[in-house]
Amino acid sequence: DSKVWLRTITMLGVVGMIQLDLVLVKYFFSGQDAGLYAGLSLLGKMVLYVSSPLSLVAFTYFTAQENKHERSKIAFLTVFLLLLSGGIISLLYFWYAEFIVLLIFGEKFLAIAPYAWLCAIFGTLYSIVSLFAQYLLAQESKIALLSLFGLTIQTILLLAWHGSFAEVLLVNSVVSLSMIVLYIVCSSHFVWQKILIHVRKT
Repeated sequence: DSKVWLRTITMLGVVGMIQLDLVLVKYFFSGQDAGLYAGLSLLGKMVLYVSSPLSLVAFTYFTAQENKHERSKIAFLTVFLLLLSGGIISLLYFWYAEFIVLLIFGEKFLAIAPYAWLCAIFGTLYSIVSLFAQYLLAQESKIALLSLFGLTIQTILLLAWHGSFAEVLLVNSVVSLSMIVLYIVCSSHFVWQKILIHVRKT
């Protein structure tokens, strides 16, 4: 079934983007640094845990036929809410990084405190990538498959730049932001093509 393959390949790319850094960090970093980075990764995923109810509700609306004409509005409203919640968490991580790290992990993980806000930014951007992928899947658009392209680019960049926690997190964030832009541009182009086809027919 083409729908099953579309969803499987798309989600392979999306899930891969949030797990790839952990896999590569274990290979390139020392055992101690890999453990510290795992703590950073968890801080980033906390943004996803906070925003996941928003994405879940949005996906329910995306898949409902009666909301077909409202999908774009729902998508952009959800993006705004994700940016708002992610921005708040990023600021909390920036202002109270040491307190948060001490509270969750203890003193041994204080070295990751300066990078906490970068984790929140990546978590926010990734949650938006995931939302767009689900939005496109609801429309059965092959544009959703770009997630696999994003995973490929992320792999190449992380293999080239992995000298520090900051480099890894910046690569993740840049790739996620690029994927958001790519999804929007490709979706807009697809919509305009449909409008032009409709105009020519009439």
